[in-house]
Amino acid sequence: PHIADARRITSHIAHKRQLAFLAKQMRRESDETLEAIRDAMDAGGAAARVETAQLHRAEAWRTRLLDDGDAALAELLDAYPEADRQRLRQLVRNALAERAKNKPPAAFRELFRELRGVFAAASLAAGEDAAAEEARLEDEGDEPGDGDDAR
Repeated sequence: PHIADARRITSHIAHKRQLAFLAKQMRRESDETLEAIRDAMDAGGAAARVETAQLHRAEAWRTRLLDDGDAALAELLDAYPEADRQRLRQLVRNALAERAKNKPPAAFRELFRELRGVFAAASLAAGEDAAAEEARLEDEGDEPGDGDDAR
């Protein structure tokens, strides 16, 4: 929020004062937090690349769902079983109807948002699984990949 405020302020002295405040706040943060902030702000950083890849994946799936219909939906549900089959099928049907009638693409956009939500939930669950596994290994006193698997 402080960074957004600094970008929004146009008055020279107020902007300078906000930057000083931001610098003071950042001095209190840990190195890991600062690195995460730098990465998030860097357009070519890892966070930006991951976000771009997720957007491209959602776009590709939306195109497949609209072009291939039920076959693509079945494949998507096999890959992401937690996805709402009925909601996705309804959005695909509505997007196709919009396209046929040259209407504004409301369902088309909603389908994209729904797909992003499915992928985000899956990556969050995968991240939680990885964090739980890492915590379990730490509890056992074993580091992942340290080569002591053959005890």
